[in-house]
This record gives sequence, C-alpha cells and structure tokens, in this order.
Amino acid sequence: MERLKKENDKYYTRLKDEEKKNDELEIKRESIQKQADIQRQQLLDKIKNIESLLSTEKDNREKWINQFEQEQSNHVKTNSELLKIRGELQDAQMNLRNA
Repeated sequence: MERLKKENDKYYTRLKDEEKKNDELEIKRESIQKQADIQRQQLLDKIKNIESLLSTEKDNREKWINQFEQEQSNHVKTNSELLKIRGELQDAQMNLRNA
C-alpha cells in the first residue's frame, strides 16, 4: 500500500510539473502570438503609409506635368505672337522705307 501511495505521489508530482510546463509553454505561445500580431499591424501601417506617400507623390507628379504642359503651351503661343508681331514690325518698317 505504501508503495502505491509513493508511486501515486510520484505520478501526481510529475503531472503537476507537466501541467506547469504546459502553462509556461501556453504563456510563451500567447506572447509570441501577440508579438506577431503587433509586428503584422506595424507592417500593415507601414504599407498604408507608403501607399499614401506614393499617392501623394503621384498627385504631385501629375500637377507638375500639367503645369509643364500649360507653360509649354503658353510659351508656344507667346513665341507665335512674337513672330507675328516681328513680321508686322518688319512690314511696317518696309512700308515706312518705301513711303
């Protein structure tokens, strides 16, 4: 009977040790899971920030392109007007010389 009690105590102690190890492993697993969740969220936030930055840069690029095209168009119009006025000036100067 004594031997059975010792053996039972031994198994009970072993069971408690294993339950303690299991609890420690469960806590460790939960900690690792929380860490992974935090890292995942940080990476998702980083992706959102980069997407926002890219969108802003794309908008800025489009604005610069539109502004360049507008200035280029205005430059062409100004040059055309300048050439037209030069031609008119030359015509007027020739008319004055011939008159």
